[in-house]
Amino acid sequence: MLWIKTFHILFVISWFAGLFYLPRIYVNLAQTQDSATFDCLLGMARRLYRFMTPLAVLAVAFGLWLFLGYKIGQGNGWMHAKL
Repeated sequence: MLWIKTFHILFVISWFAGLFYLPRIYVNLAQTQDSATFDCLLGMARRLYRFMTPLAVLAVAFGLWLFLGYKIGQGNGWMHAKL
């Protein structure tokens, strides 16, 4: 169970790091005037989004595994507060 919890935390942290960085790329995209820089930033945003999607899926999968398989968070209201 500790390995599953470790992977869940790792994937959530990685996913949220991408969630915090993606808007910064969009701000830079909106402020640029150069087409080469625009294309570079657009590529960065696409690659980051494609990288973040599997991290989100894995974070949710490991979280559900903990919730349903090991009954972590059931019965004490933590899941309601978290969601």
